[in-house]
Amino acid sequence: MHYVWIQALAMGVMFTYISASPFIFQEHFGVSPLFYSLCFGVKALGIMLGALSASRFKNAVSALRAGVSGFTGMSLCVALVLVLSPSVWPVEVVLFIFLLFLGLILPSSTTLALDLERENSGNASALLGFLTFLAGGVLSPLAGMGNMLYTTGLIMVACCIGIWFCLYKVKRTLRLEPVRK
Repeated sequence: MHYVWIQALAMGVMFTYISASPFIFQEHFGVSPLFYSLCFGVKALGIMLGALSASRFKNAVSALRAGVSGFTGMSLCVALVLVLSPSVWPVEVVLFIFLLFLGLILPSSTTLALDLERENSGNASALLGFLTFLAGGVLSPLAGMGNMLYTTGLIMVACCIGIWFCLYKVKRTLRLEPVRK
């Protein structure tokens, strides 16, 4: 279940970003709808590049560890630039790197979660899908409470702390069991 919670919290971050970003970029930073769309597409490319790079690691556990480490560190950077940056460019750069690490987490956590439940892969996949969309559905509206820059950053950091905690629990479990490829 720790892999499932890693995925759910990561998707919660993604849904928070998706729901808050039009308001942050178009209202706060004043970018045009066309520029926002282009930036959104570039950051989606970052997620795809992160997912593609997951295959470059020796196993899914290594990819997940790297993804979670980068994702957690970048969440602090995202929160800082959302609050402090007077320009859209630092936010764009930091979010691109942040979402690159998200792309690394998503396939790795899915692989590891489903690998443990090969006999019940249908049920495991359904639970994984349900919890990821539940997290997204719960966290997305929270980004709109209060100052969206602060709440979005806070949600991202809080989810990353939860992801880090789940990875810590996975590491403790892996010390007791052999690593699966």
